[in-house]
Amino acid sequence: MNSPAADVMQILADAGIGAPAAETGWGIFISREPAAPSTAITLYDTGGYEPLYSTYIEHPTIQVRVRGDPGRYPQTYAKIQEIKTFLLGSDGVTVNDTTYSFWLQGDASFLLYDENSRPIFVANFRLMRR
Repeated sequence: MNSPAADVMQILADAGIGAPAAETGWGIFISREPAAPSTAITLYDTGGYEPLYSTYIEHPTIQVRVRGDPGRYPQTYAKIQEIKTFLLGSDGVTVNDTTYSFWLQGDASFLLYDENSRPIFVANFRLMRR
């Protein structure tokens, strides 16, 4: 079984929201945000909750981090909202023989500007996978 972040990367790529490790446009990365491109979606596995062993249902969590071009706060906000809306509407999506459902923990929020004045937003999701 893949890490939840790897499966979510595939789900987002299949939806056209970004491309894995793309050097231009919205690249999607797992666990390590690269210096370039500026427009990056990085997914982190963040633990989760106790699985239901008797039913083989797991409850992992992930963080989605979206970094945009310098001075492009509205566009970066729009991208995190696009991801949020898409994942919340993707109940029962299957990738790599694993079925996922998504819940938002809190709401998407502005985190900071990095050293290159690029805006960064984050959203945390609770998943159910079976």
